[in-house]
Amino acid sequence: PDDVACITFTSGSTGQPKGVVHTHRSLLQVVKRYVESMCLGTGDRSSLLSSPSVIASVSSVLSSVLTGGTLSAFSVLENGLEALANWLDSERITVYRSVPSLFRHLMQSISSQRAFLSVELVRLGGERVHKSDWQLFKQHFTADAVLVNGYGSSEMSGVTTFYMDAASILAGSTVPVGYPADDAELAILDAAGISHPVSRLTPTTAQTDVQGKILIKSRYLCSGYWNDPVSTAATFS
Repeated sequence: PDDVACITFTSGSTGQPKGVVHTHRSLLQVVKRYVESMCLGTGDRSSLLSSPSVIASVSSVLSSVLTGGTLSAFSVLENGLEALANWLDSERITVYRSVPSLFRHLMQSISSQRAFLSVELVRLGGERVHKSDWQLFKQHFTADAVLVNGYGSSEMSGVTTFYMDAASILAGSTVPVGYPADDAELAILDAAGISHPVSRLTPTTAQTDVQGKILIKSRYLCSGYWNDPVSTAATFS
């Protein structure tokens, strides 16, 4: 369980991209968490739109393999948004997954009357999801489709989820990142060094306006950064 299973990479938004070392224990839990939160099964046909070097792609690949589902890869860079819209229909994709900005550009590039009838679930993450994104979702997907927003990190993948459908009510201007997973404890460390636990009973963005660092505690964290003991010591404790 503690042997190295794979190395994925951070986005580099806080500096040079770092190689994240996932063990078999942490990687299997990443997949288990994703499969259960998305209710994936043998009949699902999932999209793969992100780079294979990131943890989101690894969880998409392995979740399809281990549930007997279908995974279809598409390069937006090479083929463009119009081709992506047609591809979702031709591949009968049931689970669409991407960052919110790609979803937003795709929805804005198509006719206002177009609907994706095969898609049952839209999974967004990695960036803030705006109310306008949810409105685009309601406009272009069926009444039975579900929008899932999530928050995570390369070190553990998705640790919160929030579910919406066409009948949901959104009070603010952004979609909450949701509720913590059962296998993780979350807290916000404010500027004064006080830790504010995040409850599983309340969406994280609705609890408090506390700002600070997000702390994640779990036995399923990755084992550190590849060949980078300094960053590993600074990030993990």
